[in-house]
Amino acid sequence: MNKKQNFWYNYKRRTYEIKNIVINYIYSGGFINLNSSDVSSLAALTADELAKEVDFFSVGSNDLTQYTLALDRCNSSAEKYYDSHHPAVIKLLESVAESAHKNGIKAGICGELASDTAMTETFIKMGYESLSVSVSKLEFFTKR
Repeated sequence: MNKKQNFWYNYKRRTYEIKNIVINYIYSGGFINLNSSDVSSLAALTADELAKEVDFFSVGSNDLTQYTLALDRCNSSAEKYYDSHHPAVIKLLESVAESAHKNGIKAGICGELASDTAMTETFIKMGYESLSVSVSKLEFFTKR
């Protein structure tokens, strides 16, 4: 009987490191379920390759925005430049969803952007299957 383990894959690792983990674990008789809880711009730009190595994507929108815009979201002097609706962020989110579907895996979004009700339809059109939203927004999403 196969053991099932979940690895929260941090996308800062390289693809070959993942392959080695998968190969070693499979040879030891196990089953592996790889996913992302954090997506950097690098991972988003290489999502097509990564999609072949993982079971699903869960895009961390806060980190994706911060890395893409090269801003520290905790720095109050940079706060006015932090824009999760920036076209570069949206294009990366779209690319991740396309790569996921092209490779037969699911994609979801977590972080503040997932709770942004102005973006819900956009995310659905992009092909995201799940949004991890804050409790304060649940009523909006359950009524839709």
